[in-house]
Amino acid sequence: MGGGDTEMLYASFWQANYEKYPVHECAVICAKMVEKGVYPPPGVEIIGQWLSTGGRGVTIFKAKDQVAALNEYYVWELEKPGFFKHQETIVIDNLADGVGRTLAYKKVL
Repeated sequence: MGGGDTEMLYASFWQANYEKYPVHECAVICAKMVEKGVYPPPGVEIIGQWLSTGGRGVTIFKAKDQVAALNEYYVWELEKPGFFKHQETIVIDNLADGVGRTLAYKKVL
């Protein structure tokens, strides 16, 4: 897998904001976003999603580029601001490949 505009795997760690949107309302919001075609956004393929009883979850997805990867989160903020209490996304990458890309990028600078 490469960087930049190359498809990559990502992991998104999040916590639903049950204080703002109770559990049932979160489920309704999710269903409506899928029904409307808002989620997943263009360029994103969901590999899997897991949710704990406390509202914490993980989404593993492929994105065609970094913009699509960012949109995996932003579509939620646009649809329902504050839907997530916390959210982090990381690239799933081989450490050696990632270090190599970082060193190559530094040479460009």
